[in-house]
Amino acid sequence: DGRDETLVASADGCLYALGPDGVRRWVFARTPPLFQVCLARLAGGAIVVLAGGVEQVLYQLSPRGELLKSLPVEHCIRHLRAGDILGERRDFVAMATTSSGLSGRLSLALVDPADLTLRWKQTNLGTFAANSGRRFFSMVVADLNHDGRAEILLSNSWGENGRIFAFNHEGRQLFSTTD
Repeated sequence: DGRDETLVASADGCLYALGPDGVRRWVFARTPPLFQVCLARLAGGAIVVLAGGVEQVLYQLSPRGELLKSLPVEHCIRHLRAGDILGERRDFVAMATTSSGLSGRLSLALVDPADLTLRWKQTNLGTFAANSGRRFFSMVVADLNHDGRAEILLSNSWGENGRIFAFNHEGRQLFSTTD
């Protein structure tokens, strides 16, 4: 309808879609907490909704909240971000996972939102240690070098002085820096 909706992934296991007037449009319900939701633009301009969390399943939903596909994943989904990562004028989704809720073994994967296939996965991004703060705090997808392909940036750990990781479209680490 030309107006934006708000999508909220909730600890009650639900994904809520609210209209611009604040009225609930639909609910996608699961039992465990959902940590993340993002929209992805497919070839031709269609949009899909992706969501996931503790249940270790990536869900693909229609813009009306109907379940289209699902993909079991090895760990909890901590972050989902869409962007033109491959430079194909459509979105791919960066998915950060952790082996235990917010922390644990840290991994990053690139998902094709059209069919939920994994393009690549990096699994050795660190492991949580007690009181280390080692976990993914945030993720951003942006074209840092203006080559038409977005890079994936992750922030990590007060225990590592706020380390920032950048990965390219092939899953290669471009840099890791800290303050």
